[in-house]
Amino acid sequence: LYEEGITSYLFIEGSYNTRLENLAEMPEKSLVCHFDQTDMKRVKEVLSDKYIIAGNVPASLMSVGSTDDLRAYCDNLVELFSDTPAYILAHGCYFENTTDDKMRAFMDSVKK
Repeated sequence: LYEEGITSYLFIEGSYNTRLENLAEMPEKSLVCHFDQTDMKRVKEVLSDKYIIAGNVPASLMSVGSTDDLRAYCDNLVELFSDTPAYILAHGCYFENTTDDKMRAFMDSVKK
């Protein structure tokens, strides 16, 4: 696919901490890696110079976490990847049973 100019979008559900180096073997700029429960500091160290990275706001935080905790989590991800132009703040698994305030806090983190 890569040789045909196609970028693959991988939704990597669950933890992928022990397999990040395997992903790093793929051709540069061939993947969008959307993470669910993976250590984003390791993702940045191993993959951020090769691929577009997305994720990893937990669904549990969106549904039962406080708005302040969600805001802090999102702000930390944005700060972590602030020098990485190919990062997309995104959900980990999905957003379900959340509130308008939490969605606003999520979106406001990106706007800063």
